[in-house]
Amino acid sequence: MDKPKNYKEFVDQATEIFVAKNTDYDSAFMKGLLETRDPGFFYRWEAKKKLDRVRTWIKRGELAVKTENIKDAVLDLFVYNVQYE
Repeated sequence: MDKPKNYKEFVDQATEIFVAKNTDYDSAFMKGLLETRDPGFFYRWEAKKKLDRVRTWIKRGELAVKTENIKDAVLDLFVYNVQYE
């Protein structure tokens, strides 16, 4: 997937990835939000993992898992925020 040229393209890409991942993970994030007694904790837990990945990339300049890049983490954070809100 190419670098988005503008916000609309970014949202389109995020939506495409969300639909694919949501299908693969059987709506696990949304189910987690709905099934837990503290959806805020669940959201923070998942978002923190993605933010930690971004921080690691900033600190080291690379990531050990090569199949997901920093753009994937940012897109996931965006989608988590949309679903949580």
